Amino acid sequence: MRSRRITFHVCCATALFLSRACGISVASDGASVTVTVNPSSTRPISPYIYGINHASKIEGVPKALTLDRSGGNRWTAYNWENNASNAGSDYGYQNDDLVGSDSEAGSGVYSLIAEDRKRGMASIVTFQLQGLVAADTKGPVPTANPPDRTRFKKVVNEKKSVSDAPFTAKPPTSDDNVYMDEFMWAIDHEFAGDNVFGARPAKQPVFIALDNEPELWKSTHLEVQGPASVSVDSFRTSNAHCAAKQSSATVATLRPTKIDDSGESHRHCRSRSTRGSTERKAQAAAKIPESQSCWAT
Repeated sequence: MRSRRITFHVCCATALFLSRACGISVASDGASVTVTVNPSSTRPISPYIYGINHASKIEGVPKALTLDRSGGNRWTAYNWENNASNAGSDYGYQNDDLVGSDSEAGSGVYSLIAEDRKRGMASIVTFQLQGLVAADTKGPVPTANPPDRTRFKKVVNEKKSVSDAPFTAKPPTSDDNVYMDEFMWAIDHEFAGDNVFGARPAKQPVFIALDNEPELWKSTHLEVQGPASVSVDSFRTSNAHCAAKQSSATVATLRPTKIDDSGESHRHCRSRSTRGSTERKAQAAAKIPESQSCWAT
């Protein structure tokens, strides 16, 4: 087939979209854009680009969708051990049981994955990066002098760094720590035999999203963050990613959503088997040997 060149006019909104999606420089008041289409030049795309957020909460979800995300402000302070979470600025910074009222550890996530499977959808599960998760479901958390440590538990990426106890699907809730690698292990244990984090899962896969919009935490999660700013770039070589990779070398993780200067959100995928030049440069600058970097897997 021959390439075809198409010239057309686009309005301001569409021009902005094209400029961000394709790197095209266009005027804000409309412009002529030339797009070259070559049907003979193709490459496979992931079947999981057709997704939605919280499919179980939406009526009439299209049947052709292949991916469901459990993410957003609600999940930044989700505690998998007791299913407590914090609404952030969406609703009075309150700790509650909206994600799951069941006392079974992880059931708030397990039920979502199970529902996704019924629809034939893969799942994105949020792992917490901010450092604290809800300890209770007792309502609004004060924001005057955050964080109120009596209302939160500490996030620890690797259990072995502070405890010799083995992983368990029923962790005690009386201690101060919530372990991310144990969370991942518990999901795999709940769906035992399905290889949910593997490159070739028996059923739909589960992907890990490393939290949500850190640049906005000083407002969306003031109850934890306080007024201090934080950038997604500070999590570029996240310990949470390393902990996930050590639990399953084939797990696919998604970096935190980044808010750019225009207020738009972007999320970048970390593939199962490769790492980018940015991580290589960061590793070299820090003088970290290749063999000691989780990005090498």
